[in-house]
Amino acid sequence: MTTILPAQLDGIPAELRQLPQWCLWKIRTRRGKPTKVPYQINGREAKPNDPSTWTTFAKMGDRCQQGYYDGPGFVFQQGGGLVGIDLDGCRDPETGEIAEWAKGVVGALSSYSEVSPSGSGVKLWVRGESPFPSGKNRKLDYPPMGGKPSAGIEIYSHGRYFAVTGLHLDGTPTTIQARDLAWLRDEFWPELKSKPVGNHVELPRPSGNGDGGLSVPERARRYVEKMPAAISGQGGHNQTFSVACALVKHFALSPDEAFPIFAEYNARCEPPWTEAELRHKLAGALEADGEVGRLRDARPERSSGGGGKSSTTTPSTPLPVSPGTVVYAADRGNYGEVVEDRGASCRVRFVNPAGGEATVTLDKALLATQDGRPLDGVEAAPLPPVVSLTDIVATFPKLRPPVLPGLRRRGETATGVAAPTAGKSGLAHGLALSVASGMPWLDTFPCEPGRVLLIDGELHPE
Repeated sequence: MTTILPAQLDGIPAELRQLPQWCLWKIRTRRGKPTKVPYQINGREAKPNDPSTWTTFAKMGDRCQQGYYDGPGFVFQQGGGLVGIDLDGCRDPETGEIAEWAKGVVGALSSYSEVSPSGSGVKLWVRGESPFPSGKNRKLDYPPMGGKPSAGIEIYSHGRYFAVTGLHLDGTPTTIQARDLAWLRDEFWPELKSKPVGNHVELPRPSGNGDGGLSVPERARRYVEKMPAAISGQGGHNQTFSVACALVKHFALSPDEAFPIFAEYNARCEPPWTEAELRHKLAGALEADGEVGRLRDARPERSSGGGGKSSTTTPSTPLPVSPGTVVYAADRGNYGEVVEDRGASCRVRFVNPAGGEATVTLDKALLATQDGRPLDGVEAAPLPPVVSLTDIVATFPKLRPPVLPGLRRRGETATGVAAPTAGKSGLAHGLALSVASGMPWLDTFPCEPGRVLLIDGELHPE
């Protein structure tokens, strides 16, 4: 049984308590592994990429103190300026001893830090910009502590949440500090260590033939690094399968060539897939419909001269853009407006139709103009068409409100058929209690609260 340290809400920094980026969490078994699943205060699962499923600290705290859930969770919002660093397997829960490598990180960042729910890790909050647009994690070769299978480090600035304890780590500030995080990339991902080129930073390119020195596997690796990680309960299978298709279908890699890249992507997934599951997805992707080699062959070629000479590939040059230009962001699946051109990157403002806006810095490799021209100069697939909300509403009629999200909606009829004494009445009574209380049915399925009319037609003699 997993030991979970009780949260101390009063120990959470005031600057975090002021933000409406809170949820609850509970450990569930997903794909045979214990997983911290985020929940809303209404019992439905929360989504780290959907602010409408988050809540205020006060509402979260009230629900958390009622029990059932394992603790509070803080969601990192894109453009919010906060970065979370999770150091795993670095602390002895019994003695409080922290591994030397983790002490170095904690000391260098010197920002609010706390003990993780298991007691075997440390979480830090920092103000700044993540060196990885989509987050990154890595298992480390240091000896693990606290019964963990391995030591590791994770860095996220959006699309993820932290299980929070409020158990402040002695010797660290009680407030969140602004820090430069580029050194973490150089320290723990040395293969991505940056080198200055002109007035901007360019990552080292391995040798290869064509496409500015990049081999096809390396191009595939960089493409997959920009794809969002799969999260259980949030379309994780479909997202992982799309990565498998990109590798073996669109880049036309063999399963053996694709597997190391797929395994790197898998390290970002929650929870990670097994090796057998990854290989099964690669095999399935080979059989999927779709154009073979579409991304492999999408390389910009410029003629080396006239007279019928063969063309050669030259490194791409980022396109300049003016403030006010509308661009498409591949990692967000949305259009935004350029605020500032920074050479290899841009500051882009995104407006939420439900209210509010966010301005973030994005690499030009993630951006394209409205007519489909990628800003990093590398040929890409056509952009998806813009569909108006009016057309969507007209095409897809409004669904009835859910009672059991994903299982039953209001007005639907369900019939339970089973042998006598199989437990039909218990299931029905349990469902009625869940609807009346708003608690998950069978301690698993989130349930919308509502009124219940229970009619028992079994004609008991008493």
